Amino acid sequence: MDVRVEMDLVISPIQGGRVLKPNHAVRIVFAVLMTLAIGAQADTIWDEGVDGLLSSSAASPTVVTLVSPSDLVIGNGSLGEKFFMFTVPAGESVSSLFLDPGMGGILAADIISASINCGTYSVIAPVELLDGSNCAPSLPPGDYTVRVEVFGSQPWIMTISSTVPVELQSITID
Repeated sequence: MDVRVEMDLVISPIQGGRVLKPNHAVRIVFAVLMTLAIGAQADTIWDEGVDGLLSSSAASPTVVTLVSPSDLVIGNGSLGEKFFMFTVPAGESVSSLFLDPGMGGILAADIISASINCGTYSVIAPVELLDGSNCAPSLPPGDYTVRVEVFGSQPWIMTISSTVPVELQSITID
């Protein structure tokens, strides 16, 4: 994603006008505000309709990368088991794994990790997998595999909320 921002501050007093270029501090504040605004959106990190089917093997799950505080994995509703894996980087955490089975979808879901113990969820309505009772309330740094078994043919969405910062690839302020 490239973001190009051009800034000119124009002040037009009664006696003529002049153009002021923002100083370094204004540029930094503006860049931070743009980063926060971009980070408020969810980023789709895998969409089976675009990126292909998720792996059907626990031994070789599809690897997805967390890129923002709100990442989406979207299933197209094809039947069977789906496996994807992500890494929570050092110093970061995942605070929510919210699974929405769509209209009429029936799913089962597990979080597979050596560092936590989570039971299997039967999902017929939107559910938070990191509920603090059946599973940990958050995921610390480490590798996690998620299994979603699809019994109905409706698309589903998992929203992964984390402290992972937005990967801003470039910003140009002229």
